[in-house]
Amino acid sequence: MNAMKYKKSLIIPIINNCTGADAIAKELFQKGVHTLIDTVNWGSEYPLKPLSTAALGHDGLKLYILFTINATETRAMVTDDLGPVADDTCFEIFVKHPGNPRYWNFEFNTLGKANISSRIERKNATRFTPSELAMIERYGSTTAPHSTTITNNKECHWLLVSIDLSLIGLDRITHPTLLEGNIYSCASAINNPYYLSWSPIYTEKPDFHRPEFFGYMILE
Repeated sequence: MNAMKYKKSLIIPIINNCTGADAIAKELFQKGVHTLIDTVNWGSEYPLKPLSTAALGHDGLKLYILFTINATETRAMVTDDLGPVADDTCFEIFVKHPGNPRYWNFEFNTLGKANISSRIERKNATRFTPSELAMIERYGSTTAPHSTTITNNKECHWLLVSIDLSLIGLDRITHPTLLEGNIYSCASAINNPYYLSWSPIYTEKPDFHRPEFFGYMILE
């Protein structure tokens, strides 16, 4: 499989520096780039595709992402940072610098709890410290933990995150900057698990830790 041929690209625009979830969300709605997280990579075993989206922007110092999902089944049980948030209704973004094998995985449940590391491969992760985690603002639509919940109608859940770009080795961005990465929507511990990505992944089983399938992200 020629992975290069199928890589997606995303241009992330500059938005105004804002404070507070409402102001940031408004900027992202008006000026951010909007994309679906809708690639079903392992459809024979995991065909479920709840509507998942991401809106992204940056202000030169921070990367802002508003994730949304419309789903009939959700879970939010992990209540501590660095816990297994991918078991829950989860949003993720992985990024790296071109030519550098090290990448960062940012994973969040809808409570805003985060599991974040830097690594060269799935094994031997370097977990973020409490001070690094504190540099990531999180605003989630879920206010209390809940076990797997199934509803007749799809419910919208969202998560807004603000990531200080210094955490991925970037100073103030004053010119277009190329990153490689992927964006994910998943839930491993619900009755009907799903594993969606923005850019396609060509593996036999679910595996998000595959930088060779990262797409291109250009920070304007």
